[in-house]
Amino acid sequence: MSRLVSAVLGVLLVSAGCTSSDEPVVSDPTTAAVDATADRSATTASAPSTTTAPLTASFRGVTEDAIKVGVHFVDLETVFDIVALDHGNYQAAFQAVIDRVNDTGGINGRRIDPVFAAIDPIGTDPATEACIRLTEDEQVFAAIGQFLDETPLCYVEVHDTALVGGDITEELIERAEAPWFANGASADRLNTDIIGAFLDDGEFEGATVGVVATAVDRSLVEGTVLPALAAGGVDPAEVAYLEDTAGVEAESDAQVAVVSERFDASGVDTVVVVDTAAIGFLNGLEDVSYRPRVVGTNLGNIRAFIRDEAGRDLSVLEGAVAGNQAEQLIWWEDPAIQECIDLVEADTPGLEIFDPATRPEGAPENIVSVFWACNTVTLFAEIATAAGPDLTNESFLAAGEGLGTLSMPGIGEVRFGPDKHDGAESIYLYRWDDEAQDLISDGTAL
Repeated sequence: MSRLVSAVLGVLLVSAGCTSSDEPVVSDPTTAAVDATADRSATTASAPSTTTAPLTASFRGVTEDAIKVGVHFVDLETVFDIVALDHGNYQAAFQAVIDRVNDTGGINGRRIDPVFAAIDPIGTDPATEACIRLTEDEQVFAAIGQFLDETPLCYVEVHDTALVGGDITEELIERAEAPWFANGASADRLNTDIIGAFLDDGEFEGATVGVVATAVDRSLVEGTVLPALAAGGVDPAEVAYLEDTAGVEAESDAQVAVVSERFDASGVDTVVVVDTAAIGFLNGLEDVSYRPRVVGTNLGNIRAFIRDEAGRDLSVLEGAVAGNQAEQLIWWEDPAIQECIDLVEADTPGLEIFDPATRPEGAPENIVSVFWACNTVTLFAEIATAAGPDLTNESFLAAGEGLGTLSMPGIGEVRFGPDKHDGAESIYLYRWDDEAQDLISDGTAL
């Protein structure tokens, strides 16, 4: 399976925290950035500030009355024959939340003009083509939404375009020439914290450990995962990297068969499956007799395997445990997410956003598209509003680094600052439940 396909199936479900306030915040547009020590609270978007300062065409994609924003999301229909997932209509969800921002005064008096880009995740060409269209042809001020692998670099390094979303790593953000903020935790911090939670919980006691990751994540493994394991006294007997097979499942399965034979021969009984390697590794395990205990750092990727409507051999997950930044059941209880649900349903007559606890079999998991739209638009609106009427890359960066602590929809308390451009603070552990045939958390944040 393509590493990009695996990536999207995990990244679509990333979030953190518990609940957020439903009181909007009014930012002062006369200040380039907010006090970094201030506590802020967000719903679907910050309420617009009133200002007498004249609005000008302050930057590429910014006019006197509008901010052009690229909205980047993955088109799941293009990979439905590989993994059958339905997260609802992303474009409709984003449009509904953006409409609310615009209907309540926009960003300091400017409306958001979205330009949508639905991405086929097979290969890197579609994402690159979308980046070029949004930055060179459409001349957007910023791009927001879902970005896989190193796609953000096309915006923040090559085209000097601000970005909200994607997986920040220390390596990537050092290359950024434009502002980059993310609602989820950075891959480095997330994997460090999850490995730490596994160690604290005794998941590796008496185990012979192996590590599996995609080749793209080699630096993540060597710079983050292996040091985190070593800090807990764990020295993996084997480490393996799966190459991208561009969606050719037979080739992916063949790689896993070779890795499984090697791990089995080394006595590996517990495999740390790093980030987006889960689907490819689990798919391959179905065809071999090797059955290690799976310990995963990306719940979303494993959940995508579990919920594949094509049907999977879930025996490969016996005894599994995974870490994550929360889940849909926690999102659902958030008043800000409920507000977004109301917006999306009102904009789409006849649409029902399903409670994940009672979702009928075969119904779409459309809470996911609502979460992403609500969360990403809110973060963009918070930063852009705080940047004031003179909206530029420089003011956007200063505003994001000055946000301090705010409460994000479906995420909870998040701190942004000069040393922290990523969100999501809490970690949860999920264990395999035979009766539920799923990974279940006790709801306790670590």
